[in-house]
Amino acid sequence: MWQLGTLILIIYQSIVLPYSLAFGGSGNTVIDTVTNVIFGLDIVIQFNTPVAGLDEGTEYVTDRWEIARIYCRGWLFFDVLACIPFDSLLLWINQYDAPGSGNNLNVLGLLKAMRIPRLLRIIRVLRVLKILKINPEIRRWLQYSRHANLLRLVRLVASFLIINHYVACIWYGAIESDELKSQDENKSTVHLYISSFYTSLLMIMGQNITLYTDPEYVFSVAAMLFGSVLQAVVFGNVAMLIANYYENQSSHQKKMEWLFASMSRMKLPLDLQNRINDYYQAMWERHGTLDGAVTAFIPELSRNLAYEVELFLRMDMINRAPIFQSCSAKVVQELVMELELQVFMPGDYVVVRGEVGNDMYFVQNGICEVTKEVNPQTTQSFSPSVQAVPPDVVINEVVLKTLGQGDYFGEIALLMNCKRTANVRAQVFSELCALTRDVFENISLRYLEDRNIIEKFIMDKYDPSMLQAAMKQSQELSMRTLGVGPRPSILKRSTTPALDTDAIEILRRIEERIHKLEQRIEKDGEERRTRAFAREMVDSEDVFRLQSTPPQPPLPPEIEGYLKKLKRKTSNFTGGWNKRWFFVDPKRREFGYAKNKSPTAPRSSIYLNDITAVVQFDQTHFQVESRTRTFFLCGESKASTSCWVKSLEEYRKKLVEYEKDVAKRAASATHVAHGEHRARAPNAASGIPGHGYVMEAWVDDFD
Repeated sequence: MWQLGTLILIIYQSIVLPYSLAFGGSGNTVIDTVTNVIFGLDIVIQFNTPVAGLDEGTEYVTDRWEIARIYCRGWLFFDVLACIPFDSLLLWINQYDAPGSGNNLNVLGLLKAMRIPRLLRIIRVLRVLKILKINPEIRRWLQYSRHANLLRLVRLVASFLIINHYVACIWYGAIESDELKSQDENKSTVHLYISSFYTSLLMIMGQNITLYTDPEYVFSVAAMLFGSVLQAVVFGNVAMLIANYYENQSSHQKKMEWLFASMSRMKLPLDLQNRINDYYQAMWERHGTLDGAVTAFIPELSRNLAYEVELFLRMDMINRAPIFQSCSAKVVQELVMELELQVFMPGDYVVVRGEVGNDMYFVQNGICEVTKEVNPQTTQSFSPSVQAVPPDVVINEVVLKTLGQGDYFGEIALLMNCKRTANVRAQVFSELCALTRDVFENISLRYLEDRNIIEKFIMDKYDPSMLQAAMKQSQELSMRTLGVGPRPSILKRSTTPALDTDAIEILRRIEERIHKLEQRIEKDGEERRTRAFAREMVDSEDVFRLQSTPPQPPLPPEIEGYLKKLKRKTSNFTGGWNKRWFFVDPKRREFGYAKNKSPTAPRSSIYLNDITAVVQFDQTHFQVESRTRTFFLCGESKASTSCWVKSLEEYRKKLVEYEKDVAKRAASATHVAHGEHRARAPNAASGIPGHGYVMEAWVDDFD
């Protein structure tokens, strides 16, 4: 506050001092005395005010001796020189001289000159502006708001007037000749100042004035040269500031003119043109955008800043949506970042009854209506992105429910591929956030607990019979998409403009499913191992040798995930549980755990061949026994526990069958070998070399 008051006083002095030197008298005033006292106190305050270090990035200096040293090397000389009242000292010395002496005349002539050091106070503006603290919000508003151009314009005009004020004071106080002054005898000081101000303005603008002496001509030439540069700067900046002030309006006007011309060339219906104009007008009034990008700067931000902006914009919607209440903050954060903002005009259909749903919608702003046809005659098959209710078409619909900010609908589409059961249309200009099924699947697969919470929340909301019907529809649609069963003709579906878009979307999904099936088949083919069990009988010098390549044991499926490990078994499974990352490594044939998701360096493991039993106690607790040790484990959910137990038990059973089969084949091979050796012994005795070769193969069907 002190610095702000000092700044105002300096600005006042910068205007009054030149006027006082050029037009004022020699008397000392109360204002001058108060000003000298204030500037004297300011010198004392500067010795006790922390200052910034000389090096950039250093902290404030608080040591008094260091503050005094910095102040004495900087602004102290100018502050003291501007604060000393030289004119008052000169009058005090002159009072001892006799009246009417020549010294009195000299003193009166020097009195104005003694006030010149006070002009050094103007330099203090630089120091005050450097240390003046302005609120960051106010500073941003002054620099970057739309009204900042007007403030710059005012500052530019004020600077021009102050410069002209100084030129007028110099002209009258030091340059103007006695001939010109004689024309304004017996005039008031205000009249003399206005006349000088007008004369200086003419000189700066390059106009002709009456001159008499050489100093007047020289000063006029300098003022004209300086004025030409000043005019170029001032008027150039004025034009630029005015153009910047109206830049947004000009861009909007050009955009609407281009839009009008484009729609005219396309010969669009008037109703459609009006709706397009309403859309652009609404986006301009609400978000100030011309291209529909509401938050175009968010992709330029860092990840954390983008998270904060998205969460702030949708915080009200998140707080009102109960589906997010039980989810972890990380899941909510990732889902919010993947939401797609969609805008709907009044009367636009968001979803249409009978179409296959793939998105879930959250109402961020606006109001939507859930409607249903009273007696629908035909099934609607148009796309909601292009469909709206024309004003001359009456549709018999009844409003079932009204949705506001924070409400959501279509959540069943995240879980299954079923049809919409009702229409949802925008009552007013509405902004909705869409969550697609693909995004939900990609995120929820990494957070199984939150996925189970969301699924349970959605399932509890619907009637069991409705869920069964939706699941049946989902299965039928999935089979049709994969090409199983009758497939509806795409070309006969609709004749609306959304035909191409819908067909492309269906083909894209079919290609994705085919690609996934090809990957699965390739993976299964790699997992299926065909091994050969061969033996040769070589008869050389009555020596029988059996060569065989034993089959390899079945490869287990690769499984990994978090499990809780109990330190020791207790009666009620109480004790210290440690959450570890468990895995089944098919290559190493190991079952173990690591501290994190890095099974390449396991903390502890056992060979799968050593597993003797897998016992499940309840829905989540089970144990894995081996010849060396036993794991007491707890799964994250019922489904997760069942998956682990089933996979390990199936592999153990197949391994037992494999060992029995190996033993059986070895016995059979030995029996065959001995029989053939006995059968071929006479040939060897007769000198006929053995040439028998037997190959047996088996295929492991472990899946």
